[in-house]
Amino acid sequence: MTSDCPDGYCKQKIQAIDNAIGHKKNEWSTLLHDTHNYSDVSKALRFCEVFHLESKVSVTANGFVVQFRNDIRKIDENE
Repeated sequence: MTSDCPDGYCKQKIQAIDNAIGHKKNEWSTLLHDTHNYSDVSKALRFCEVFHLESKVSVTANGFVVQFRNDIRKIDENE
């Protein structure tokens, strides 16, 4: 649980969406693709931080790419 998601409900919703669209665990999913706006990158990384998602940023010829590992772990009541 976090201050942004005190009851863990939003994390459960993200997990349900992830399962519905057929993502496989331990794969990298793209959250933001080919942007030159650093503010967008910061917001995407904040999203990953709030939900405790492992993230990475790549720099390509077309801009920044933000990805996260879509292995959403079991929600811990003590978080």
